[in-house]
Order: sequence, then structure tokens, then C-alpha cells
Amino acid sequence: MVRRILLFLFAAAQFICANLSLSYRVSVDGREVPGTFSRAELERIGIVSCAAVDEIARGPSSPPAMETRPLWSLHPASGDKAMLCDILISSAPGVARCCAVYAGETSCGVVADPGAFQDGADALPRGLIYRPVLSYVGRECDNAAVEAAVMKFT
Repeated sequence: MVRRILLFLFAAAQFICANLSLSYRVSVDGREVPGTFSRAELERIGIVSCAAVDEIARGPSSPPAMETRPLWSLHPASGDKAMLCDILISSAPGVARCCAVYAGETSCGVVADPGAFQDGADALPRGLIYRPVLSYVGRECDNAAVEAAVMKFT
């Protein structure tokens, strides 16, 4: 009977060890990103975010360092890679969040604060679409063109 119990415990330990995977919890600038990521995913995200920051920022810049904590789990890594990449890119010095304004499929311009063009009820003027974009710090905004589009659609 003791032998069966020991064999069962040995088999259960092998099953658990075979299904354990190492994943990582990540935080950027002290803010924890939900989910877990594999080491390969973190390396790819680091490469992609560095390349994106090089393209966007004017001058030398790089994304902030990711702080990782290892985590053994029976579940595979399940983090949102696009969210982590966006957090890294938008947190880099020299990169700013802006909004591109579209009237249908036509681009009206880019503004830093779309709230200045919203009507009193905090709703978008009908026919205009705001999409978040990343740009370099100090970019000239197209306020006049966007204001003309807002006047046209209100």
C-alpha cells in the first residue's frame, strides 16, 4: 500500500513538473501590466518597441526598462503583447500621444487635445472620428484644419 502511495506521489510530481512553465510578470515605470509573458515574447517586444521609438522620436531615445518577476505556472503565458508594446513606446522620452482626426476616410489632421474640439456634451461631432496615434514631442498640431472640419460637421 505504501509503495502505491509513493508511486502515485511520484507520478503526480512528474505530471506537475512536465506541465510547469516559466513566465514573467512585467511592470513598466512601476505600473504592472496585466497577464504573464514568456521570455521569447519579452525579447521580441523589446526589439519591436526599440525600433518603433527610433522611428517616432526625434533624437536618441529608448523605451523604459521592463522590470520582470519570474512566475512558475501551470497556465501558458497570456499577456496582451500589443498593450505592453504600446506602454513601452508611449512611455519613452521623445514620444507623445496625439489624436488623428478623420472625417469619414479623409484625414483632417493631428491634434494634441481632442477634447478642445468636442461639443458641450463631451460627444464627438457627428461624422468625425478620433484615433490615437503616437508622434514625436513638439509636433505641430493641425488645429485650424481640424477646427474647420468640426465646424463643417456641427
